Amino acid sequence: MAITLKVVCDDSGLSRGVDSAILQLYTQGIASAASIMPNMPQTETSFSRFAAHSNLELGAHLTLTQGKPLTSAITQTGLVAADGNFSGRMAILGSGLWVSAKDKAAIYTELDAQMAQFSQAGIDVAHITTHHHFHALPVYQKMVLSLAKSYAVEWVRNPDLRRAIVPQNFLLDRCQQKPNLVPMPDYLILIQAWVGRSPRELMTELTRLEGMIEVVVHPALLVDHTFPSDVAYTPAGRVKEVYFIEKFFAMLEPFIGDFIHIV
Repeated sequence: MAITLKVVCDDSGLSRGVDSAILQLYTQGIASAASIMPNMPQTETSFSRFAAHSNLELGAHLTLTQGKPLTSAITQTGLVAADGNFSGRMAILGSGLWVSAKDKAAIYTELDAQMAQFSQAGIDVAHITTHHHFHALPVYQKMVLSLAKSYAVEWVRNPDLRRAIVPQNFLLDRCQQKPNLVPMPDYLILIQAWVGRSPRELMTELTRLEGMIEVVVHPALLVDHTFPSDVAYTPAGRVKEVYFIEKFFAMLEPFIGDFIHIV
């Protein structure tokens, strides 16, 4: 069996330190892609910093849970708090059960505006991911897939929780996945879920899989004065992900080109 790994760094644009850590993993030959949050204070800086690295794949990390929206109508949907910021993941979980036609239109307009940030910067979006994985909810999944087709995106993060390689995922389905209208990796590895465990445990999981696997990491620098104080997942936790994936790739090195391929 053969597997192909693609390491994608989430939360680009959140801070300068996050982007610096992404570039470090990229120059080490570990990360090959970055997902940029379109509504962050550092978004424009991310666009300009990454422009010098033509081989770094850039994608949109759409968000309905962090930062300020780019459009006004979405403020009436219940996803935006009184301070003008998105309310967080609990709000979107609640809204995922039922969304009115009016709210759907407002949310789609917001997501489309986030995608347009890339077009305005002259960047072709290679992939779409979502902050807090909100497109696992069917109503938002449809919107994301529609945007992917509209913007000719190459692939979308697999939203199926049965495809998530995390410790003790009793829902994990190792059978061949069904064809999708928009290409998706077969599996998703969340490094955040493996921190505190041995990289060898994750290596064992890989031997049971076959196909394309997206590896998600949230890099950061330990000292970062631009990191937002209201973000719960702090640089201290993110640095642990960096350490883990560096050790993991050192373990993979003897097998790369054999049954493991990196793209």
